Amino acid sequence: MGHKTIAVDIDDKRLESAKALGAVEAFNSLNGLDKLREYTSGGVDVAICLSGSAKAYETAVSILRPGGTLMVVGIVRITIPEIIAVD
Repeated sequence: MGHKTIAVDIDDKRLESAKALGAVEAFNSLNGLDKLREYTSGGVDVAICLSGSAKAYETAVSILRPGGTLMVVGIVRITIPEIIAVD
């Protein structure tokens, strides 16, 4: 089974660019996360966070389905031990 690239951002112009570059869907994280969860039937398997924003990491974790994986690219100065669970 393949993957689908879904873009999430707060900037609608960036979301338009992501779709032009091949994202199958794009959601504004300020008002579209419920729509994203509905589109993905509960959340994504993998979220890749490319931001230095603590809010972006909170959003990435919130859209993961149970057992999902968060890939972090970059450095952010936040403490996140409460959101990391290892079985």
